[in-house]
Amino acid sequence: PLVFAIILVGILRSDILVLVIAFLVPLSINIKDIGQGTGFGMDFPSEPIIFVLMVGAWIKFFIDGQIDKRILRHPLTKCILFYLFWIFFTALFSTRFQVSIKFFINKLWIITVFYFLAAQLFSNTKNITRFLWCYMVPMIGIVVYTIINHSQYDFLQKDAHWKSE
Repeated sequence: PLVFAIILVGILRSDILVLVIAFLVPLSINIKDIGQGTGFGMDFPSEPIIFVLMVGAWIKFFIDGQIDKRILRHPLTKCILFYLFWIFFTALFSTRFQVSIKFFINKLWIITVFYFLAAQLFSNTKNITRFLWCYMVPMIGIVVYTIINHSQYDFLQKDAHWKSE
């Protein structure tokens, strides 16, 4: 139900979900090696939400068929689409097919959300400020927490590595 709710919000109000993702990215935790030796890892909860938002965005695109033509005609978009095509094409012939497809899907969700959806979101300049605040507020909290935590160990480099994890 949560996934379908996120997809629905992604279809109806993708702008809100992009701002939620901006807030969650600094707070996300890297989970390494999900599934006993598969090498599959992810940042939780941001990456699953980004993936679900990508699915919602594609559903919305196919239902509405509306995307800003200026974005599609832009030379940077053409380069990005060629880049995605090339990653997909080379993944088909990869010796580690699963890894290559995961890499392609990762690039696809990042580009869909943070290029195509963000371009639409940032067409309203107030959303740029909202996005930055949604990202900066939790990041400031993380920075303050880290400084306090490292100050207890006199900011020694050898302690910085194990205290950061």
